[in-house]
Amino acid sequence: MKTQEIWGRLKTFVPFLLFQTSVFAAEINRAQYLMGTLCEIRAFGKEKPKINQAVTLAFEEIAKLEGVLSNYRQDSEIMRISRIAALSPQVCSGDLMAVLKLSQHYARLTQGAFDVTVGPLIQLWGIQSEGRIPTEGEIADTLSRIGYSRLVLDETLKTVRFIGNGMALDFGGIGKGYALDRAAEILKAHGIKAVILNLGGNILVVGSTPFQKAW
Repeated sequence: MKTQEIWGRLKTFVPFLLFQTSVFAAEINRAQYLMGTLCEIRAFGKEKPKINQAVTLAFEEIAKLEGVLSNYRQDSEIMRISRIAALSPQVCSGDLMAVLKLSQHYARLTQGAFDVTVGPLIQLWGIQSEGRIPTEGEIADTLSRIGYSRLVLDETLKTVRFIGNGMALDFGGIGKGYALDRAAEILKAHGIKAVILNLGGNILVVGSTPFQKAW
């Protein structure tokens, strides 16, 4: 390669290198226990205090959603609604309505293969505790209380209602993904252009690592 050609390439690369260095001058790597698992956020930016603030807000958003979607916490919104939604329509928070709408969309798309009304089956098998093998009769009885068509949403009034007693919601198949999406939105809104979020093995990435390396 001729000296002139090498110099030409260097003149292109050096400004790019300086730009990347300024954009990713700082890194924050933090972890918290949320949604029943370890949540790690690794973010890059120009200034550590600003990155740190954005990461704190992202963790706070995930913690807030845990209070909405968790079926491990008796005080969560879905646990409260699951206890009384068969009696009358229950007003939902904006986050819960958003997740319910997404869940119903995927339930219709998969013809019920994905269904957040599966809560009674989760309880029957004891998946959140020591576990057990139910009888065929118990399974048949429980299946009679499951079905996304028995979940009625009113987007205008922002309410949810169960058609039938003994129903329960379980967001194990969508909750962490929704939380990651919301956290990423907050990070991007605060100027974070490169971040990797790991919520118990559920991974979301934004942008690319310094020097354009793959995550």
